[in-house]
Amino acid sequence: MKKILLTGLISVALMADYTISYQFEEDDEISVIDMMQYKNDKNIKLSYHYNNDSNIFPKRGLYVINGIRYSVEENDNNLTYRGVTQYGDMIDDCQANPNPFFRVIKKLEKEYIAGFEGEIWLVESKEDGVREQEKIVVSSNKELVQAVKTYFNTIKNFGEGAYGQEFDAEFQSMFMVAEGYVLIAAKGIELYKFEQNEIVPSTFELPKEAKKVVEVIENSEDDEV
Repeated sequence: MKKILLTGLISVALMADYTISYQFEEDDEISVIDMMQYKNDKNIKLSYHYNNDSNIFPKRGLYVINGIRYSVEENDNNLTYRGVTQYGDMIDDCQANPNPFFRVIKKLEKEYIAGFEGEIWLVESKEDGVREQEKIVVSSNKELVQAVKTYFNTIKNFGEGAYGQEFDAEFQSMFMVAEGYVLIAAKGIELYKFEQNEIVPSTFELPKEAKKVVEVIENSEDDEV
């Protein structure tokens, strides 16, 4: 009986909906909130909004609906959608980079970010040939680590994030700092929210008013008769 109950609790935990979002500073006044809403591996939505937007759940974004990828765009208040070519099998298993972006120099005290106890690490990184030391905050919370892995699995399969950030191993390594640890704060980046609450099913549906983009393939001169 105990085994059955334990299995049921684990299943519920793994099936729980959650929302994870990071804040990226663009300048002193404007920042972007990049968000992933997750129901299961085949139903995910990536979106973003600015910190001063009144609508924090825009319809534009990247959708995974029953395992199929879509991009929804908004221009002049008109929504359009198109299918997205698959970059790989859905939800690969992202691992820590064997050549990490951050090299850990020293582990310091603790700090709370978005309700999570984090560890402050003094690290060194090299970008464009320039070495720099900074303090970052990381977390080993298992649910958060898994959520960040899923976030990067998803943008890896799209080839980019919701507001156009390109996926590459270096970008991933910045967040998956070391095995079992993920970034929750650094210069210009901070975990904004991670909560496990039920998400309404309509979140994972294409907006009804969105029109499908019809791609027209023009014939080249060589094909003309």
